[in-house]
Amino acid sequence: MFPAVRGTLTGLKGALNADSTCMQSLEPLVTSLSFDSVTVAPGGVYSATFSGVNLSGQTYFDVRFLTPGSSAEQEALNWQVGTTAPHTVPSTLASGDYSVIAVRAHKEIADHSVSYVPVSASITVR
Repeated sequence: MFPAVRGTLTGLKGALNADSTCMQSLEPLVTSLSFDSVTVAPGGVYSATFSGVNLSGQTYFDVRFLTPGSSAEQEALNWQVGTTAPHTVPSTLASGDYSVIAVRAHKEIADHSVSYVPVSASITVR
């Protein structure tokens, strides 16, 4: 995927040899989530975009979220595949603010072992 580029980093702890292959094994890490709209109607469509490190079109995203009027966290496994994807709001979904409070990115569909990282993104259903 990347050409084999080698380099040396020299800092307070001395030299560190690195090449592009060391980045290949990094686990995906989400730094933010955004929605293309802040308000959506029941039956409408919105897109969610994850940003971060080592994310791709094959990254799976689990989310923890809050529903309107509730402090009980809910979890949606494999809620999205790929950094940007459309989501359709069920026509029967209750109105109110929905908040994603944490996300877990992973490369394998059944691997839910990585810890969640906090994010903050909200969308309102009206």
